[in-house]
Amino acid sequence: MTPSIKLASAALTLAALLGAAACSQPGEAPAESEAAADAIPASTDVHPFTLGALQLAALRDGTISLPVDQSPWGDPAVVAAVLAEAGEEGDAVHLSVQPLLVRQGDRVVLIDTGAGGQMGTQNGLPGALSAAGVEAAEVTDILIPTPTATTSAAC
Repeated sequence: MTPSIKLASAALTLAALLGAAACSQPGEAPAESEAAADAIPASTDVHPFTLGALQLAALRDGTISLPVDQSPWGDPAVVAAVLAEAGEEGDAVHLSVQPLLVRQGDRVVLIDTGAGGQMGTQNGLPGALSAAGVEAAEVTDILIPTPTATTSAAC
């Protein structure tokens, strides 16, 4: 992933997180033992982390493999060179689709709903949610940062 794509992705994620936090009602921080009990479990499909009082987890929906010669990021030769420099082998760009789960108090926010098995992804979001200890009906808010096939196909 190029630095500009990483920066854009980070900015979009941060904006969504700040929006989710702004929608939450202020309250007292949970006791440490309560926070530990509500911690999101880690697995191969769930990568939990915290940001202040927010509990977050990147949920694995799947991977999109795009041939380098179909790359929308510029000249295929340049894309191939960047991939090679980063140690990536092959003739494809692999894009991980990872919706973000945010928990704060009674709020369970899902940022992005994944590709829903489209575009070669594996539709792993339902299993990843379950692995994170969340049933779909428990999600209180869904934020779609940019309505595209990779962010809203599963809606």
